[in-house]
Formats: sequence, structure tokens, C-alpha cells
Amino acid sequence: NGVITATLKDGFTKSLGDAEDTQVIDTTKFEFGRYYKFDIPTTVKADVAAGVDIENTAAQVVNYYNPTTKKVEKPNKPTEKRVNSVPVQVEFNFTKRLEGRELKANEFSFVLKDSTGKVVETVSNDASGNVKFSAIEFKKEQAGVHNYTVEEVAGTDATVTYDTMKANVTVTVSHDGTAKVLVATVGEIADKEFNNRVTPPTEPKFQPEKYVLDKEKFSITDNKLLDDDAELTDKYGETNTDPYVDGTSNNEAENINTKTVKRGEKIYYQVWLDTTKFDAANKDNVQTVGITDDFDETKVDVDGSAIKAYDSVTGADVTDKFDIAVNNGVITATLKDGFTKSLGDAENTQVIDTTKFAFGRYYKFDIPTTVKADVPGGVDIENTAAQVVNYYNPT
Repeated sequence: NGVITATLKDGFTKSLGDAEDTQVIDTTKFEFGRYYKFDIPTTVKADVAAGVDIENTAAQVVNYYNPTTKKVEKPNKPTEKRVNSVPVQVEFNFTKRLEGRELKANEFSFVLKDSTGKVVETVSNDASGNVKFSAIEFKKEQAGVHNYTVEEVAGTDATVTYDTMKANVTVTVSHDGTAKVLVATVGEIADKEFNNRVTPPTEPKFQPEKYVLDKEKFSITDNKLLDDDAELTDKYGETNTDPYVDGTSNNEAENINTKTVKRGEKIYYQVWLDTTKFDAANKDNVQTVGITDDFDETKVDVDGSAIKAYDSVTGADVTDKFDIAVNNGVITATLKDGFTKSLGDAENTQVIDTTKFAFGRYYKFDIPTTVKADVPGGVDIENTAAQVVNYYNPT
């Protein structure tokens, strides 16, 4: 019943030699002049309530014989009362909300710091957005006010706007002497939700251009061919409906669109890949660019190895940046691998690195063609081109 007794066994006494044969301790058998120290191992119960006091008192019992009264006296002297306090625990729980797409487990990290800025723990969110730190334990000797901060660790995902909130958490630890319990109180936390946002990029704006020329490498850096269709309200829609709507009176002399060409004549299709409207830092998440050119292989010959690409700003030959192929009357030119960087997201999504492939210019493709010797007289030689842009939408 929660009481330990330890009493000297029989056999350690001697007689006083009186008529009653009174027994007293024989110090030749049980010596005095010392302490007899009892080690009492105990184990704190697993289900003991947090914060409670564990008290303990002891006493020494001595029976001695009083020959004047011929009675046994039994004085009882207690020891000091001793106490141990069971630590009390507190938990900090926050939530994570992601606007723009579904939240993933372990996607974001959060750090708990003490008042000195020392990191106590770093945890991640679960799939439901719960952010749970391990319980912090306080002992009685830690009574007082403890201040903590919780903040999100800024990640590397360029598609995410991270919450910069720093939540302040105050824990007051005190001992209630009356209730004999240690109490830890968490103060009111102003905001317990971290909010991140994924903003979809604006669809990249671009407008490829296409010209038919009688000269190679013409107007690479001056872009003066853009004025040749100034007479048209909608040059893209109108020329696709009727290519002959393009007048020639205001064209550059080298522009031979709608003009007559001869068998065996060399003409140059010039296709412009447009990056002039792209964000210079690629916030549009453009992943790859390229062009296609659909030519009439029954009427002209194309040598794929002779196709060149030029930078409209520097005039440099950048053909080696593109994979160029000619198949079944279609030319494709696609940016090669090696010009991308990671968005820093979990999927390691790749987008064009504008330090390797600059935006804000046209990439002009010179496509030499030769009119076939056997092309019938009077036929039209039509050609259409398009620009291909792939961009990543994180939402």
C-alpha cells in the first residue's frame, strides 16, 4: 500500500540480565556509530500525469527500553519531505495551405527556433497540410517564459511564392504549489496557417514571321522586312486565306513573295522564331522552342545541311543550338538539350536558361531551296511555317 518498512531482524540482541530478560541490541552484532543507508530503486510509471509532483517522506523508528518505567519507548522522527516533478510537454501545431494546385506531402519545410535563434526542429507538412512539431518538454527548474518562432523555410521552386510569416509562440511554465503540479501554458498565436501560392504563368506571346527571298542571310539584324506587309490589316489571317493579297509595292527588293520563279532557281525561305515578347528571365517557364516549315517537296528541293540559323541581335550563326531535320516535306528545327535549368521543384522541371539561350530577339532560319527542273509551268509553290513553344504550367 505504498509503504516500505525495513526492521532489524531477530538475533542481533542480548539480555540486560534483569528478571524480565529484556533484550537490547548487541553492538558486537549490529554496530552503532554509522548510517545504514537503504537504496530503494523505483521506476516512474509510464502513465503518470505530466507536470505532477512525486512526493516521498521517510521516518526512522527506534524502540528503546526505559528501566524506570519498565516500558518500551517508541520515538518516531521523520526525514525531510522529498519531491520530484514530472516534466510537462507542449506541442505546436500549424497548418499549410497551397493556392493554385494540390499540396503534396513533405513539400514544404518549417523551422522552430528558440529565443536565441537556435533551431530546435525542422519538420515538413503532410498531404492534408498539417504541420506538427515534436512535443517540447519543460522541467520545474525551467519555470518562466519561453519564446519561440516558427517560420517556413524558403524553397527553391521558382513557381511558388513562399509565405514569409514568422509566428511568435510564448510558453509560460509555472509550478502550482497548491495543486502540486507543473503547468505550461501556450499563449495565443496570431496566425497558425502558412499560405503559399502557385501562380500560373501567362501564356508566352510570340509571332513567327516567314519571307521568301532571292538572297541568303538578308536582313538578319535590322528586321526591316517587318514593314513589307504593312498594307495588310491582318497579314497572318489574310495571307493564309489568299497568299496573293500581299502587295509588292512596299516590299524590299529581295522579297520575292508572290513573284514568278524559274525552274532551277535558288530561293531562300526565311523563318523567324520570335522570342522578342518573352520575359527576359523566363518567368513564363518556356521549356523549348522551335519552328516547322511545310514546303512543297514535289516542286522544290531542300538540302537540310545547308539550313542556317542566326541571332537577330548579334548576327551570330547559332545553327549549332538547334536540331534540324527534313522529313516528308517538313523542316523541323528544335532547340537542343543542354540549354535548360531546373525550376527547383520536386519534379526537377526543366525550363530554358536564358543565360544559355537568350530571349528578346528573333532566331532567323535561312532555308535554301531550289525549284525543281521538272516542275510544271504555271503552278503555285506554297509554303507555310509555324513556331512551336512548350511552356510549363505548375498549376
